Amino acid sequence: MDYFCTICEDKRSIFYDQIITAPQFNLNWKKDILVLIVKKDYPRYWEENKNVLKSFSDLLSFRNKLAHSIVDVSDEALARPIEEGVGFVDWNNGEPITELGFNEWIVKANMVSSCISDVKSLLPFKQKPLD
Repeated sequence: MDYFCTICEDKRSIFYDQIITAPQFNLNWKKDILVLIVKKDYPRYWEENKNVLKSFSDLLSFRNKLAHSIVDVSDEALARPIEEGVGFVDWNNGEPITELGFNEWIVKANMVSSCISDVKSLLPFKQKPLD
């Protein structure tokens, strides 16, 4: 609301075009709105951080797959040492996720979280367009 509660017509346009008419308010949709705002109002920030913000989609996919996936409890998976990871039936064809691999996801999540916090600090200001 820090972003939309202004007299700026562009911001109100995004609110009415994207939010009021939205069929649902899921996290992926919210991410798309965030990216739209950053691209439009903070082009320098987008250019500097687009790879991190684009990885937000990967994080959402990872989270959704694991949240709704079944832990692999096959004989092979149960015989595997825990250091070799835990597999999930619906994620990466059951390929085990190791502690190191999971820590990489945590690093990505922290980077995305940091970017989102930075965007929050930019609100409600608007950058000048890139030349």
